[in-house]
Amino acid sequence: MSNMINACRLDLSAYHHADFKNWEKQRLESISGLSYAEHINTDTQNILLSNTHTRFDQLSDEELKHISLIIHANSGYDNIPVRLARVLDFEIVVGNPIRAGAVATYVLSQLFAHYNPSPHVEFWQAGRQWDRRPMDSLKILLLGFGHIGKIVYKSLSPVVKEIVVHDPFLKIEVEDLQQQLPDFDVVIPLMSLNPTSKGFVSSHFLRSLKDDFVLINGARGDLIDQESLIAVLREKPSAQAYLDVFRKEPFACNEFDGLDNVKLSSHVAGVYTGIDQNILDFEERVIEDFIALKPDSFSEKYSGLILRNRIYDDFLI
Repeated sequence: MSNMINACRLDLSAYHHADFKNWEKQRLESISGLSYAEHINTDTQNILLSNTHTRFDQLSDEELKHISLIIHANSGYDNIPVRLARVLDFEIVVGNPIRAGAVATYVLSQLFAHYNPSPHVEFWQAGRQWDRRPMDSLKILLLGFGHIGKIVYKSLSPVVKEIVVHDPFLKIEVEDLQQQLPDFDVVIPLMSLNPTSKGFVSSHFLRSLKDDFVLINGARGDLIDQESLIAVLREKPSAQAYLDVFRKEPFACNEFDGLDNVKLSSHVAGVYTGIDQNILDFEERVIEDFIALKPDSFSEKYSGLILRNRIYDDFLI
């Protein structure tokens, strides 16, 4: 068996530059002892570079036997079977930091644009009026306190009236949450998707909110009961939803026909100029550490990004 390690890329996302694989090959093959291919090489050990399109359930036992590390340079990992994270002899490192700032920025930009749209006039306005709602009057519910949630919390805390966090897995829970829902102006779901968070923002949840609630979802579409959201937006025309993620992607445009109180984007909250280079930086750094460090030291350094550490009961959080 060869002493070389094969860095293997099976899938790309649509937002990657057309030359991404060439850039990736050039960058990673600059690491001593590393080759690059678009398949798993069963004659050597492999580092699998995965994304949300990677079909983990189709990896054979023989292929898994020849994988030493998976680098999943995505924030979401709900497409990875929990059994892999639980039983494999190697680690799966996820790339939450790559997109955390970008998704947080999406949330913040929608929030500020909603309550404080930038004014523009063609001539000097003698009355100098700006019809907007002060941010320090808002009470916000943040569902999830991971990499993105912490950035949003830190950014909003100085400017809003109150930001309340609910994250059962971190033992941060709002007592009697359902009874308190009418108090919140804004709801921001930032949970990972798992059996307990799917549909967390339910029909009853949505109907308990204020008539002019604001919902911003840049995390996972299935955190929200989408059919109920559409119905509630029709019932509450003063409410507003900002959706970047959906139950099924691409979303069907006709699902939202006639709704003036929803703003849609195409799962781009985590996409930004320079993301390709940041992914390459992350992959290179992880691989260099994987080669240089002893297994225990590597696992300790990447403890917060190792998927095995996010197993709760029989699902990933």
